[in-house]
Amino acid sequence: MNLSFFGGYPELYTSPKNYNLWYSSYVATYLERDVRNVLNVTDLREFNLFLRSCALRISNLLSYTDLARDIGISVNTAKKWLSVLTTLGAVYLVEPYFANRGKRIIKSPKIYFADTGLAAFLCGFEHAQQLHNSSMAGYFFENYIANEITKHYSFYGKRLNLYYWQDIHGKEVDFIIEHASGKIMLLNVN
Repeated sequence: MNLSFFGGYPELYTSPKNYNLWYSSYVATYLERDVRNVLNVTDLREFNLFLRSCALRISNLLSYTDLARDIGISVNTAKKWLSVLTTLGAVYLVEPYFANRGKRIIKSPKIYFADTGLAAFLCGFEHAQQLHNSSMAGYFFENYIANEITKHYSFYGKRLNLYYWQDIHGKEVDFIIEHASGKIMLLNVN
């Protein structure tokens, strides 16, 4: 769980005491500033609530309606803010897998954070053991695995077609990797 808690920034492993300060600065310096510049966000409190709400949904189906309602913003605002976070590389979405490719755009994607440490900070976890003992531990581990898959494909310069599958009865496959040859690889995270 240490890897999920600290995320991918090496300086947090050498100076873990600076965890809260480091992520507070990261949010203020990069995310808030960039979003304010791109979208002219005037209410940073709302945006911070939005960030936290996204983090609390880590590795879960994304509902713009629920996200917007929780914060008291419009669905269009939630879509715009998430689009910017995606463009900045802070979060990414994994679409559902269907044999009929046209259906992929109809169902809800799952939301993942590019850095699980940022998500842990936004969720308010004070230390790795607290995350490990929480009901969110499995979601963080799933996100960590998604990041490792993404890094692996990026390192080898390969295109990654990453999906998930879930039926109406709740049966699911955490990750489906579709290769250019059409072969698929299924991966469940336990």
